[in-house]
Amino acid sequence: MNKLAFVLRHPRRAWHGVRQGKGLATRFVYSVDNVAPQGPLGNAIAYHDRRVIRECLTEITRETKLGRALEVGCGYGRLIMVLSEFAAEVIGVEREPHLVFTARSLFPDIEFRQQDSILRLPSVADGSLDLAMTFTVLQHMVDDDARAVLAEIKRVIRPGGWVLLAEKVEPGNETEQTDDRARFLSKHRPVEVYAAWMRPFVLASTRPRPAPPAWNRNSGTVMLFRREA
Repeated sequence: MNKLAFVLRHPRRAWHGVRQGKGLATRFVYSVDNVAPQGPLGNAIAYHDRRVIRECLTEITRETKLGRALEVGCGYGRLIMVLSEFAAEVIGVEREPHLVFTARSLFPDIEFRQQDSILRLPSVADGSLDLAMTFTVLQHMVDDDARAVLAEIKRVIRPGGWVLLAEKVEPGNETEQTDDRARFLSKHRPVEVYAAWMRPFVLASTRPRPAPPAWNRNSGTVMLFRREA
């Protein structure tokens, strides 16, 4: 069995050793199973997520074409393929090396960049993107880190460009610990908080993040922001 096949069949076992690596004790290390549930439920969730992204991108491309698009915290590429349906060039940024390895193997036509942190985007120039997306990433970050990610996203978006955020905005299914980077955390923030953090970008629209009935959780809200031209 080759390395990719082993990762896909045994997502927890394949990279268990990463958790024991040097310098990783200060943050939680995500596995494939942490990114999304596997099996039939995971497949249904992915379908709903891709559908709502397509709806948003169809809406905004009625006005303008997308040249370059970015997903921050792209994981193993669960959703990024939708961006390639609308943008000429797509980039995915991810901090976990094992997830980037899988993503590159699955989608060789997309550029994946592995970084030790997604709090900065040093390889992306100011105002060089038409769209940036982060999908259920910020809800797993402490406030300071989430704000740092958004500051970088705002920096790299051109005038008239767009930002798509999908995050938990109402209470429910949250962890007790919300300030410890070494543990898994999940927290909600109201839309108003994200709107304040995204200023001067304007909140253009919101829509529920759809989910199958079996996903009995707080699925979140999809928010579209625009930088004024």
